[in-house]
Amino acid sequence: MRKGLILLLMFVLPLLLVACSEGEAVPPVNNNEDDTLHKNITGVYGGQTDENAVVIIIDEGISFPSNINPVTFELSREIKECGIIPALVTGDRVSFDCSFASGMWEIKRIAKLEAARQTVSAVFGGWIDNNMFEAIVGGQPTPFWVAEEIKPEVEEKAPEPGAEMELTYYEDGYGRLVLTEVKFE
Repeated sequence: MRKGLILLLMFVLPLLLVACSEGEAVPPVNNNEDDTLHKNITGVYGGQTDENAVVIIIDEGISFPSNINPVTFELSREIKECGIIPALVTGDRVSFDCSFASGMWEIKRIAKLEAARQTVSAVFGGWIDNNMFEAIVGGQPTPFWVAEEIKPEVEEKAPEPGAEMELTYYEDGYGRLVLTEVKFE
């Protein structure tokens, strides 16, 4: 009986030790998007939620794994340091690369997409609010969003209804006509 017990332990004990040892483990399968870089995603910049995050509305038809739109993205250290975020304006069209890690989306690269500029002759109709005025273009009243960069110049000129002008603008991601230059005649 003793011999049988010793033989049993000689065969079973090594099997238990091998089964319980760590040895070479198979690396875990990555079933999430942790290491996947999603490139050249386009959308509309929705603004900065705090110093570390922004909101972007992903364009329709873009293959993007999030089922929530708009999406909040953390800013990578490189993006924070490059200074592009303060230069973006809500409504700017953007292209970006991002990845998903630790339960958050993170922007790795972002660039403003330049929209085509158009120039038209118009007649000033009046201010709609502090950021917009109406102009008559081709006989149609048209609202224009005044970009912050040119707002002081336009306010200084204090145009009267009926004043003729030349407007240079682009259409932003929200469909607003954003003025980049105004020349009064």
